[in-house]
Amino acid sequence: MSSALDVLSDIPVSLALRMNCRGTTLDEMARLEPGGTIALDRLAGEPLDLYVGDLLLGSAEVVIIEDRLNIRITNLFLETPEAMEARAA
Repeated sequence: MSSALDVLSDIPVSLALRMNCRGTTLDEMARLEPGGTIALDRLAGEPLDLYVGDLLLGSAEVVIIEDRLNIRITNLFLETPEAMEARAA
């Protein structure tokens, strides 16, 4: 039996990693320059938030594999299609 999610499986979505969302002023933005820093609320090594659109999907950490940045999923806040099907059975 085909899952209802199979119909949606080919729809493209955009993943976004968010390190921090913080307010700023136009004055602060006008003072930005190369080499400058912006303080964030996250500690070094803390997981980043993984979003699909405005939906918080989980958390992830940045890893380097063969000189390329990748993300490793550390937590998912949504059930996978397999878990939903198993629960429904």
